[in-house]
Amino acid sequence: MAQDAPEHTDESLREVRSLDLTALRPIIQRVCRLAGALSGAQHAYVVLNEGDQIWHSAFAHFDDSLVDGGDSVSLRHEGGIWVEDALVVDPDHPWTAGAPFARFYCATPLRLSSGLRIGSLCVLGPEPKAPDRVIEAHLSDCAALLSEAVERLRAERARQAADRETRAAVALKETIMRSAPVALAMVDRDMRYVYVNARWSIDTGVSRERAIGAHVGDLFPESYAQLKDTYERCLTGESVWSDRVKIPNPRGHDRWLRAEVGPWRDADGKVAGLIAMSHDISDVIDCLDRAERSEQRLKLALEIAEVLVYEADYDRKELKIDGAADTFSGGDITFDMVVADPWLLVHPDDRVEALKTWKRLYAEGLPFRSEHRVATRDGREVWAFSGAEMTFRPDGSPERLLGVLKNITDRKLSEEQVSRARDAAEAASRAKSEFLANMSHEIRTPLNGVMGVAAALARTALTADQEEMVGLIRTSGQTLEAILSDLLDLARIESGKLELKAEPFALDASLRATADLFRPLAAEKGLDFDLDIDPSAEGWFEGDAVRLRQVVGNLLSNAVKFTTRGSVSLRAAVARGVLTLAVRDTGIGFDAGFKARMFERFEQADGSITRRFGGTGLGLAISSQLARTLGGDLTAEAMPGQGATFILTLPLAPASKPARLAEASAPMAQDRAPRVLLAEDHAVNRRVVQMLLEPAGVELICVENGAEAVEAALSQSFDLVLMDMQMPVMDGLTAIRAIRAGQAHRTPIWALSANALPEHIRASADAGADGHLTKPISPEALFEALSLACGAAEEAVAA
Repeated sequence: MAQDAPEHTDESLREVRSLDLTALRPIIQRVCRLAGALSGAQHAYVVLNEGDQIWHSAFAHFDDSLVDGGDSVSLRHEGGIWVEDALVVDPDHPWTAGAPFARFYCATPLRLSSGLRIGSLCVLGPEPKAPDRVIEAHLSDCAALLSEAVERLRAERARQAADRETRAAVALKETIMRSAPVALAMVDRDMRYVYVNARWSIDTGVSRERAIGAHVGDLFPESYAQLKDTYERCLTGESVWSDRVKIPNPRGHDRWLRAEVGPWRDADGKVAGLIAMSHDISDVIDCLDRAERSEQRLKLALEIAEVLVYEADYDRKELKIDGAADTFSGGDITFDMVVADPWLLVHPDDRVEALKTWKRLYAEGLPFRSEHRVATRDGREVWAFSGAEMTFRPDGSPERLLGVLKNITDRKLSEEQVSRARDAAEAASRAKSEFLANMSHEIRTPLNGVMGVAAALARTALTADQEEMVGLIRTSGQTLEAILSDLLDLARIESGKLELKAEPFALDASLRATADLFRPLAAEKGLDFDLDIDPSAEGWFEGDAVRLRQVVGNLLSNAVKFTTRGSVSLRAAVARGVLTLAVRDTGIGFDAGFKARMFERFEQADGSITRRFGGTGLGLAISSQLARTLGGDLTAEAMPGQGATFILTLPLAPASKPARLAEASAPMAQDRAPRVLLAEDHAVNRRVVQMLLEPAGVELICVENGAEAVEAALSQSFDLVLMDMQMPVMDGLTAIRAIRAGQAHRTPIWALSANALPEHIRASADAGADGHLTKPISPEALFEALSLACGAAEEAVAA
């Protein structure tokens, strides 16, 4: 039999494989029986192509085992086959040489309506048979019946597959619509709901049962009226998208949706209604609204606070400015302007310093912070606090500049006003200090003559009346000096220039010495004077003994002054590092009104107090301020007519006794008379010193200016040099420096001056002076200086 290649093999293979052959078997069997009967053949069967297998269906008396699976002859011919005698054509064929001993064979192709051949209808018999057109026609009809059955099966299988796909698509669509995170709704052309998903019900608050069949306008009349025209456009085939759709919510909170509405079509492609997809963006809208309100508040705050925030994006080439732009620029600023000059907003006169600050902070990895003037277009001078940060790309080019400017013009003006006021106050303070210093000098100079002459006169033989008169002169002079000292102390306290000197001192000895100054005054008035020093207050402590004596002296002075009968007492004790000192008297006392202002300057209970007892009203004010300056406090309790008690508390730390105390030696104990050089341009002052020292056996050499003092000190030997500060030709400080620079052996030099301020004392010490005597000079202070100088000279000789 011929072995021609089959046509449509691949397609045939796919068609056969797509069929359920089991379902075809009954019809194949009926067709085979019919074909056998019509052809008179002993056997009839169908061969279908399944690729590497031949599917066949046997007829009666046909043994399946005889089919070896290789019967593919019929499939190798496009047309039909009629073999009249197989023994002649192929005597060696197994079916010819053996059972079923076929002699006659006929095969008719099975074709689909498309012309595709899928197999053959075959008959065979044991006897040769000549070709017969009638039999061929019958076999063709049988093959056609079988092909039609296959076609029907194919159609049914295709329909079933389509149904399955349709059901799957519908199920998928339903799942998607039901589970979609967006709300979905479908309406017909009458705008009645035919479908809504669960998300739609959640977003709108309308249940599915209520929605289906309901008209859109019945459920949402407000939005329907608003969107009616849009719906009509969509029914014509248009799709519409909206970013914001407001939906009133029955629960009381309006909802905002992002929605798209478009047509859906029926099987004929006609618009059958609308489908709407929406997403609830209420939270987003709320956030946007809050952000917008926040931005509005921020802009308002920036405007009110006169703050400008700017950002230059070098990638987008955009410049964004918020805040008080008009305050700083006076005109529009563009990105190109900033790129051309990043320092555009900085005043030209301040750019160099601002650039230095930028480089320094950038090198330290810190953001830019600076205060500078702003370059406004209208020429106004605006000061700004500026902060900026620049980010860079990997190649070093700028990527973003973010900065802020805050208007600090008012603050700068205030600072300038404060600075001017401070300068004016400092100038006034300096003027006051200079005035007080000059007045002190001018008053102390003649007072030195008065006090010095009175002191010298007191050393002479006097009658009782003369002694009384000299005593009055000295007392009046001391009072005037005390007032002058109070004024200077007050000025120093107010200016903050009061200097404290903490050093070891014997507290009990200092208190006794101070009390001894006022004991005679109390005795003159017939007052009892009681001093009670607790053992805890005996010994050495660290503190400013001079200022302590000043406060205690003021308190005792007032106690004696304002007490006409009774007593004055001073008691002191130390506990836990705090000195508690109480001064009590039985004097005039004071009321609560005076207590409230008693520590203010120039305050006394009333004018009669000043007229009756005298005083300036500065003592308590100075004492109170000194107490606070020393770290303590001063308080008072009193009743009118029943006396007063003043309590001073001061921190005092225990101290050790100094290793060596200067011993004052009497000048006359020397084998020779002390030699003293006095440099003083004022004749009265020279005479005062002369009257005090010469009776004590002192050899006094006087010169009238600093130059003469330098010449004398460097050419002669002196035990002590007394140097006035203000002299013609050469002042005292210059003279002291010159002497120190030119002498071989150090001669004690004491400054002698009416300048009593701390800076004057410090200046004399810096120039090389060993001490400072303030005019008016007391005999005690003068002889103490002479004793110290002679003691130093003896030590130098012994060394």
